[in-house]
Amino acid sequence: MSRINQFFNDVFAPFYALDYTFLARYLNESESEFIGQLRKAELLHVVQVAKKTLDALPKDLAEAERTAIIKAVLLHDVGKYHYAMGPIAKTMMVLFGKGIRKNPEQIKKHSMVDVYQNHGQYSWEVVRDLESFPDHPYLYDLIRFHHEPDRFVQKYGLKEQGIFWIYKKADDES
Repeated sequence: MSRINQFFNDVFAPFYALDYTFLARYLNESESEFIGQLRKAELLHVVQVAKKTLDALPKDLAEAERTAIIKAVLLHDVGKYHYAMGPIAKTMMVLFGKGIRKNPEQIKKHSMVDVYQNHGQYSWEVVRDLESFPDHPYLYDLIRFHHEPDRFVQKYGLKEQGIFWIYKKADDES
């Protein structure tokens, strides 16, 4: 059901207001430049996921960590700036993308298929180069592995796993 909602949100994104104040509260100028290259639908998505994540984070979490987590959530799809995928193309990738993964050598770097399948890696490269999380290194991997929970869970302890699952639920619902 959330994929259907995502499709309609993507189609009607030009008519929705974007909370730029929320973005500015968490992102520095360099991060804002990268995220500003995303389509409006993607921006709306990351803000919605960030707000849901913020509401679900443990209340006893230190403010600096809470802020860093929300920044990571806002940047989790920034790697999609390589290819602006419209609602129809995105739907086709969701429906048929798994079959394409069988021939990764045929996928041109930064093509629609490559960006769809590897945007976590591309997002990780952006935040790594910007040094966005010097005090919270696990957030780099939250971004990198946001569609590969097993890889994240293998690497981190209970606290980080809990944060990952809070984020993942918000992302899956938005």
